[in-house]
Amino acid sequence: MNRIIIIGNGFDLAHGLKTSYEDFLNWLKSKKVGNSDEYIEHIYSPVWDAYLGTNTPKVSAFLTRRRIEPANLYEFISNNKEYKLMYKNKFLEHLINAQNLKNWADVEEEYFCELKIRFHNYKKDKSIDSLIRLNRDFAQIKKYLEEYLCGQNEKDITVKENLRASITKPFDLSDNVPEPAELDKVLFLNFNYTSYEHHYARYRAQIIHIHGELKNGENPIIFGYGDDDEETCERIKKINRKEFFANIKSFNYSNVNNYKNLMTFVKAAPYQIYIWGHSCGNSDSTLLKQLFEDKNCVSIRPFYHVWENGNDNHSDLAMNISGHFSDNAVFRSKIINKELCEELK
Repeated sequence: MNRIIIIGNGFDLAHGLKTSYEDFLNWLKSKKVGNSDEYIEHIYSPVWDAYLGTNTPKVSAFLTRRRIEPANLYEFISNNKEYKLMYKNKFLEHLINAQNLKNWADVEEEYFCELKIRFHNYKKDKSIDSLIRLNRDFAQIKKYLEEYLCGQNEKDITVKENLRASITKPFDLSDNVPEPAELDKVLFLNFNYTSYEHHYARYRAQIIHIHGELKNGENPIIFGYGDDDEETCERIKKINRKEFFANIKSFNYSNVNNYKNLMTFVKAAPYQIYIWGHSCGNSDSTLLKQLFEDKNCVSIRPFYHVWENGNDNHSDLAMNISGHFSDNAVFRSKIINKELCEELK
């Protein structure tokens, strides 16, 4: 029997890394947007500034005039509602103003929502100008995401011995196997761009960064939406405009051998799946569905997170995992019950 360990952002967070969407957005606002005319066209002021000769000054001029540190620009704006930031990057403006985005999957879902709007508009006027602007804005955010995560990827972590011990755990009846079995091969399937799985990989382990690696031109990062079976995505395929697929994950998998190597492992022998910190949301649906429903997948063991109030996310994980199955009975036969699962700690 083999084992596939799926690694998501929760794995990095469990090791104390600041890799959440909120962490990145706070960094972006304080280190980039708040100190740059690149993102913001101007700041709208309710009164005319005689010194600057305008009520729509550039960010750099406004900061100097008001003697505000760049990192404090957003605090100033939030405390003075009459001032408005007029963004060049409209998708970034949308993300910053949105109150319902909590994680990376939400951001990728939001991009797809915007993509669907462009698709419906394209059907009316055959123009892709707004789509090109969306992809340009998204590419700019992806560029700074890579820069931010490079800083996080240089930090030291403490290896969690319970996770390390679980990697080579033999299979017993609780793993949904007909009889006890020894572990043969391990594959770390990392959906993150960081590379902390190396602290856990033994000499026999295979590692695949399915969404790319930081600053690696041979395995560039893939950031976008991953459910190409969604109804609108199916309709987009029929118009055959490559601009619509620039940030659809499955269409970028063919640029490197990661997907092919993964499928070779999947088809080689029966395997169990561990979930280490991946939400299993729709943003990666196409690939997860393929892994979960394959006949060689015998069971799925989610490692769940427990919050300070004692609540955990096992039910949320199970619900998300079930969404990648066409047959609920097959899902129930493969998912490991909570009492047999471990905490990701």
